[in-house]
Amino acid sequence: MCQEAKDNCPIFDSNAHPTLTGRWPTKNRDASFNLLSKQINQEEVIGGCAVGLWNIESYNHISYANSCNKYDKMVPIAGFSPKNNSSIKEELTKLRELGFKGIKIHSRSCNSDLTLDKNRFIETFKYAAKLDLIVMYCSFLSIEIGQFPTTDPYWDLIEILKKCQETKVIIVHGGVTRLLLYAELVRFNPNLLLDLSFTIMKYRNSSIDDDIKFLFSTLDQRLCLGSDFPEYTIEDVRDNALRLANGLPTDKIENIFFKNIMNFLNLNYD
Repeated sequence: MCQEAKDNCPIFDSNAHPTLTGRWPTKNRDASFNLLSKQINQEEVIGGCAVGLWNIESYNHISYANSCNKYDKMVPIAGFSPKNNSSIKEELTKLRELGFKGIKIHSRSCNSDLTLDKNRFIETFKYAAKLDLIVMYCSFLSIEIGQFPTTDPYWDLIEILKKCQETKVIIVHGGVTRLLLYAELVRFNPNLLLDLSFTIMKYRNSSIDDDIKFLFSTLDQRLCLGSDFPEYTIEDVRDNALRLANGLPTDKIENIFFKNIMNFLNLNYD
């Protein structure tokens, strides 16, 4: 699909966060579905995942699904809390019936802890696999010191994944500053995908640029790109990714920009 000039290569946004209120809790940003739709409807954008965040800006499963359904190119992903749902099986079944393609677990917003709530995470991952829902797991865990993890979430996640090997999991933000560590986890496990949203923009001109270039070259079949809307625009992420992908063969660029995530979601890109 990329033209001879690779600048024309399309992108599928793996991680955007429109909110029901249109507000964003941490900054004065427009997080409306309408603005995201305008960004998705750009010529070079195939579509994007509209990812809900549990307990953020009036999040509600039914309202969120209905909002996504107004836009043809948005794929709905539900915000989910393993800790706060009394019946994980029933909740996930309802989400599947509402048309969600997956769930997003954002540990900070849903007040869930990988160590303390491990059994709930395992149950969530297992039922998600049975219902053909992908799991998006947020790897950005930095927070005020009072709430900072005291155990290593990487090894907690691996313990969970070992018991849920059928579950398709997208590690959102790629492990942030531990990018290469998470990349080696993804490298050997076909049910895992590494999303580079936030990280690819936040750490521009740092050593992480070199890490991303390395992964673009050596791990192109295991990566995807997201905007982390409204933190960044799809266009800006695409432009920065093209800068880092300079010199790569077209097939690797297509894998990273849209093929991997769309295959993971069983979406047609022809």
